[in-house]
Amino acid sequence: MSNRFRLFQSFQINDDYKNTIDSGITTIFVVESFPAKVRFEVMNLTQDADSMSGTWSKVSNGSHLTINNIVGDQFFFFVTIDNNTSAECDVYIDKGYVTEKHPGTLPIGSQNVSMGYYRLFSNSNVSLQCADGKSYWWGIQSGQQPEASIVEIVQPISGLLEIGIDP
Repeated sequence: MSNRFRLFQSFQINDDYKNTIDSGITTIFVVESFPAKVRFEVMNLTQDADSMSGTWSKVSNGSHLTINNIVGDQFFFFVTIDNNTSAECDVYIDKGYVTEKHPGTLPIGSQNVSMGYYRLFSNSNVSLQCADGKSYWWGIQSGQQPEASIVEIVQPISGLLEIGIDP
């Protein structure tokens, strides 16, 4: 089983909890009976992050399962942010939509702050509202046209979206 997520995950084989797999690791597991049912769940970082889990119901002997940022038909993205400014910034995912989330606040000068995984839609956005009155956004927001859709800048396989702000 290969974990291509940026976070570790727990998994079960035939409804038996087995272990966690760290990010970027490939692990081999012995399955005692076939076909096997394998279930995974990503351990997200914030309460606002979207739940990610999936099940393979008929895994045969010798199968290689890869877990990435696609679960069924749903794509996900993983947000990391650098705040190189002198102001704290509130982070919003999908601001202005029913799916809007507020995973937290970026401290002044923070680097590589992980906000977790979120469902990726064609109109997804990430917004920062900073204490100095400035705001920043990536993706589609309030009918404005972005320089690039988030879909175009999310890294395949991991779903990583690395963004940052400078003074």
